[in-house]
Amino acid sequence: MIHFWKTSVFCITIWLGVAVCSYAAEPASILTNHLGYEPTLAKRAVIRGGASDHFSDFAIKSSPEGKIVFQGRAVMVGSVDHWRDWRFWTLEFDALQTEGLYFIECRAGEQELRSLPFRVQKNLLERQTLSNVVFYFKGQRCSGALDKADRTMTFLNSSRPAVDVHGGWYDASGDYGKHLSHLAYSTYHNPQQIPLVIYNLLKTRELLEKRGDDNFTQDLRRFLDEALYGADYLVRVKVPGRSFYETVSNRGPAKKPEDRRITPVNRADPNVKPTDPSAAPTEENFEVSYRGGGGVAVAALALKAASRSVGNVR
Repeated sequence: MIHFWKTSVFCITIWLGVAVCSYAAEPASILTNHLGYEPTLAKRAVIRGGASDHFSDFAIKSSPEGKIVFQGRAVMVGSVDHWRDWRFWTLEFDALQTEGLYFIECRAGEQELRSLPFRVQKNLLERQTLSNVVFYFKGQRCSGALDKADRTMTFLNSSRPAVDVHGGWYDASGDYGKHLSHLAYSTYHNPQQIPLVIYNLLKTRELLEKRGDDNFTQDLRRFLDEALYGADYLVRVKVPGRSFYETVSNRGPAKKPEDRRITPVNRADPNVKPTDPSAAPTEENFEVSYRGGGGVAVAALALKAASRSVGNVR
């Protein structure tokens, strides 16, 4: 046992020594926007180095040819408190407006840095992110056994008849509940999860369609498909003549389909215990207020109804 302890201490000491040496010897690097840059907008990159580094000039070259297309000065801006021993320099190249693939080189004595390739391209943010954003929401669709359970969903501590509230998106990767909002005991700053997603999908589609850019043809289809999927859910959680059910909760640590319930909106005093008679849910407690998600839900359905060529809610 003692031999094992001595061996372990020796190994840990060696590991710490290697880690310290690696930390001290960390090379400088050029940090660019990994998505790239719009041709006519601001363009910045950063050199992250150490206290002993000195950088002055930089050049931007075409990739892979290596032809110089821009040259500038690296501006020393100093360090960040409590952030290791790093020093930072900023590189500005707003004047580079020609679309293409580039990399940055910077030299300090014998030290030469090269960035990863980056792109200058019109509508680059939309081209590089929209498809991934829509794909994320499609991956968050309620499905399988949970969706089946939601087709005959009951209410927590209530004898109201079951309702069909299948569809919708999970709230997060670890939360299989579905919420029009939550934290609804707050007067302000209520999140608007599901209805705001639908509104944003339809509004984004509308703005992209006005551009007449063929690069987004398939994105328009996918935005419409996902928006209609969400609108279907809003229709299902609409209470006839009233508001919308706020939430379907995935209750319990096992998050079993049979444990799911439509739960009351958390508007009550957080200091009141659930067993207190005043905490018993009324009919209104299951429904969102205008500010707690209902207003945005109405706006999302209205935008869907007013949009051109978006079909009927299924």
